[in-house]
Amino acid sequence: MCSNEQADCRRSGTLEIIDSDRSRNTLSDGSNRERIRLRLSIIASTIFIVAGIALFYVPVAHDGLPIGWDTPHYIGGAIVLASGGPLALISLEGPYNFIYQLIEGGLVWIGVPSASMEVFLPVILAASIPYLLSRLVLSHLGTRTAILVTLATPGWYAVYRLQADLHANLLALTLVLSSLILLSKAKSLREPRTLYGLGLVGLASFTHIESTVFLMFVILVSSLTRLRPYPLKIALAAASASVPAAVFYAAHLVQLLGFSGGSLAVTSSQTFETWLIILGPLLPLVIVGLVWSSLRPRSWLEIFATVWGFTSIIFGISQYISLQTVIFSQRGILLMPGPLLAGIGVARVGQILPRLNVPRVRLRNARVPTMVAIFTILALSWPVTWATAIPNEKIFLTSTEYQQLK
Repeated sequence: MCSNEQADCRRSGTLEIIDSDRSRNTLSDGSNRERIRLRLSIIASTIFIVAGIALFYVPVAHDGLPIGWDTPHYIGGAIVLASGGPLALISLEGPYNFIYQLIEGGLVWIGVPSASMEVFLPVILAASIPYLLSRLVLSHLGTRTAILVTLATPGWYAVYRLQADLHANLLALTLVLSSLILLSKAKSLREPRTLYGLGLVGLASFTHIESTVFLMFVILVSSLTRLRPYPLKIALAAASASVPAAVFYAAHLVQLLGFSGGSLAVTSSQTFETWLIILGPLLPLVIVGLVWSSLRPRSWLEIFATVWGFTSIIFGISQYISLQTVIFSQRGILLMPGPLLAGIGVARVGQILPRLNVPRVRLRNARVPTMVAIFTILALSWPVTWATAIPNEKIFLTSTEYQQLK
């Protein structure tokens, strides 16, 4: 027969196993709940973006024409490719920034109407951004931060501005984000994910070289930290993948300078109000994320978001020093990573508040209004940002003008 001590030990061991199983089940249930919340956040953000763009289009739609000032350029390139092949497009446009029109031209060639492509393809690309950002953040900062970044995405002005008529830039952004999801988890140059990621960077560079080089610079600088989860040579390889397109673009700039008398100043600098429109209601949360990620980064992605944010600001300011940079600076501030920095900022606030060395009652009194204010900003950022994008969401050709061109 077993002694009382042995029986107690067995009971104690059994209780420890039960407690351990309960703890694991609790953690699993919490993780599953957060995953469900993340999926719901992606669905809600995506539906809002798609519905918002539809609300832009329906009141102004006529003759099946797409929204945007630059859309005739893309339609024309697609028609040229469909009728004359890729060489005809490259000979007309040059060997840079042609992938978007190449894709559209292929679809037009198989029978898809070119105007319909320009109506629906940008919407599909814009709708993919919440998912892409959530995947990137989930891999490096966890589910909670991924939820916050996803919820901040409909408040990102760039989603609507790029969708309006900067379609090559929009496609390049989605390609770079997709490549970053793969490359940031790679461990060697020979992995399939590395090769796929480098291929996406190459495609992005021939889609919109300006934004691709901008983001490759951000990746290179952020890769200098020891917190990076991948070898430095992967970042160098990614930057190298954009070099061929950069060479063609440099040749184009030289040619452009010859035509313009040595000047790239094609427009005036942006006003302060334009900055406020672009940064939008997320600005307070963006500032919090930028400051905390700069002072105490805990992850490579926080450093990446910080470098991206400061690079956008520096590029944006450069237009006031010299109008020669105005084209690049306007695009740089437009690409300010609002959702990333805002989501990181909210996550940091949520982690810092419980650790403050203040009485529990005061902490509770401060925590509730703080979190209410944060989620009010997130909620308001959706309709406010959507409303500020309305001036760009119109068809710049009247029905009479269109009929005259037919």
